[in-house]
Amino acid sequence: MRRNYCALKTLKSSFNGDRQNKKMTLSVEVHSSTMAGDINLELLVEYTDGKPRKTLSQIVHIPANAWTERSVTLDFSDVDLSNVNYLAYHLVLGSIATDGNTILIRRPKLEFGSVVTPFIPDDPETNLAKCQRYFQTSYPLGIAPGTSTSPGNSAVGIAFNTSATGWFQNFIFGRTVFPVTMRTNPTFTAYNPDTGKVNSAAQLHHGGEFALTAGAAIGGNQSGLSMDVNFNTGGAAKTLVLHYTASAEL
Repeated sequence: MRRNYCALKTLKSSFNGDRQNKKMTLSVEVHSSTMAGDINLELLVEYTDGKPRKTLSQIVHIPANAWTERSVTLDFSDVDLSNVNYLAYHLVLGSIATDGNTILIRRPKLEFGSVVTPFIPDDPETNLAKCQRYFQTSYPLGIAPGTSTSPGNSAVGIAFNTSATGWFQNFIFGRTVFPVTMRTNPTFTAYNPDTGKVNSAAQLHHGGEFALTAGAAIGGNQSGLSMDVNFNTGGAAKTLVLHYTASAEL
């Protein structure tokens, strides 16, 4: 059987429900364009303390050319649910994963108990906020990180400025606050809006680019991006402009 997977990983900290009955129900809607066949729904339990993985599975049948909801209830009576790192929900597509057959999957759910509850989609604002716990960017929707966005495009990124006079004219200290607090401290990457170059910013007053050091010149935490740059030169006030991505993926 060809091992073709669709996977959903769920952190232990996101679990809700009552564990006393030691049952979990997996449900998903599947559409197979031209072929009927069996798929295997698997639940993989991964531990943090070195215990071997535990896998529970059940085979269900999928008809051709129809959206079909399938669910399985798996008994955890002999599964240790302490020190769980995550649960991985696998769909092993098997023989229906062949050339010419299009397989669509939607609305996967993993919940405690033996009853499949109705699927209620989040409103767009709530869904966006959930996504932003894992990834945020200054790029507009549809523009890939690393894309040159100026000149000729209003999406020039975020700007940090120095003072015009005194000791502070050599330094840039700045911070931009995220609209949603991320799930953990993210990994930051800066991009030059003019060229798309990684770990670089555009200098508006002096022209050209300014190299940035990830973790030093740019950094931050779950709440936002920070910049701390020493130009080590005198003169007029300076402005650095950059795009960023912040990733807190699992």
